[in-house]
Amino acid sequence: MKILIIGDNPSVTGGVCNYTRPLFEMLSRDNDIVYLYSSSRVNPEYDFSFKTRIIKEEKNVFKIINSVNLTKNYHNLDIDIASERNDNVFEEFIKKNKFDVMHVHEIIGFSSNIINIAKKFKIKTYVTVHEYWWLCPHRVMVDFDRKICKGPADMRKCSYCVHSQRKLQPKGGYTKFRFALKNQFPNIFNSAAEVVIKVPPNFKPFVPSWDAMSKSFVPSDIVTSPLKVWFDLNRLRISSDSKSMMLTSYNDSSADTL
Repeated sequence: MKILIIGDNPSVTGGVCNYTRPLFEMLSRDNDIVYLYSSSRVNPEYDFSFKTRIIKEEKNVFKIINSVNLTKNYHNLDIDIASERNDNVFEEFIKKNKFDVMHVHEIIGFSSNIINIAKKFKIKTYVTVHEYWWLCPHRVMVDFDRKICKGPADMRKCSYCVHSQRKLQPKGGYTKFRFALKNQFPNIFNSAAEVVIKVPPNFKPFVPSWDAMSKSFVPSDIVTSPLKVWFDLNRLRISSDSKSMMLTSYNDSSADTL
């Protein structure tokens, strides 16, 4: 079975990577596993070609560089939903590799449209919920007052929160140019002044991507609480032994095939 795992930069300690590293090693014993991540988070890889592409980092590990999508895209939330250039590069990648299963753990550097793309190629697609990027561009469901947020019930609150969290984040084009400049001239680079960008939040278009997946895994009922108001939870499977459950689902011929 050929499985694509999409996660965070494997050099990061903690969070998603501490989960996906042992999963990758375990599944590699009996399956053909490919790990894909975006370089946009740690030491972002941009050059002056600005050509988005997926390159091989090491055996069975690939990364997307010059990604249109940054770690957080407050300046343009639409590209969290669909990002044409990134999506086209991703589509070519999965066409070439002919995966049977795709398992998404992290969306950083990609759009949620990758799930719909996998569906087009009839790839079983699973998501493990580590963060709340389905509901919030900030991902962690903590609002501007550092209080637990119940979700996007009030778009005015969401708009204010997005602006408050990253009011100094520059536009994407400037950020990518700055990364390229830093990579080209690391010894002389100085940060330029940042500008304030206001953006309205938008979560509703994520619903089609949620509906497109085969199943989503969560470790407990607690994690589902912010999701159940907004999404059909029939696709969720709750288990403390997620790895075993994943293997069972991957091989379940009766599971929804996308």
